[in-house]
Amino acid sequence: MSRTRRRFLDLTAVSTAVALCSLLVDRPLALWLNARFYGTTAFAVGAFILRSSDPLAVVGLVLFVVAIVWRRWFAAPNWVNRFVGAGFGAAAALPVALVLKVAIGRSQVYPAFLQNHTYGLRPFAGSMDFMAFPSATMAAVGGFSAGLGIQSRSRRIALAVVFITIAAALAVTRSHWLSDIIGGTHIGVAGGTIAARRFGRGEEKEGSDARSIVGRFGGRSDHRAPSR
Repeated sequence: MSRTRRRFLDLTAVSTAVALCSLLVDRPLALWLNARFYGTTAFAVGAFILRSSDPLAVVGLVLFVVAIVWRRWFAAPNWVNRFVGAGFGAAAALPVALVLKVAIGRSQVYPAFLQNHTYGLRPFAGSMDFMAFPSATMAAVGGFSAGLGIQSRSRRIALAVVFITIAAALAVTRSHWLSDIIGGTHIGVAGGTIAARRFGRGEEKEGSDARSIVGRFGGRSDHRAPSR
């Protein structure tokens, strides 16, 4: 299957899932989550996780700049290349998500729906109460995660746990609809996958990446001493 066709099928599947969730799942799920978790320990934990993401994002931005400088001027190891790819994946996905938020103007779970009983679209309204879709948080997390280009199964599982935890925190704290999370995730993964191909190219090529980078900045990496 060609890459273009695969991307089209992925987009079709995600668009269908978003449409079905918007029509059938989002509102009942939001009402249930609000009744079940608001004011509980799970809600408090979810809120703490989301609050912690802001300082972590600042730290990540600083490390991203350091990694770019390292990669530009020194023989960077493959994990630095993957980190740069992850940063560019998040950086590519986040503006797309923010533009769509304003353009679509979907009502927030809270307060628009749960408190004001408002559910709908107000394109280009520019109101914070109408910027739900897609989730910029999941776009950034998805872009970063996919941009890492991790191949190890154990590391992928660990990354998936973090991913699911953040998504659950967004849902439990009434920050996003389920379809917002799905849409934001797809945007992030799409951007991160492209960045991973450009910068990381996967863990299995770490040796070849290191040799190519050394060759770029310091001559060929496969020089050998003359045989005697």
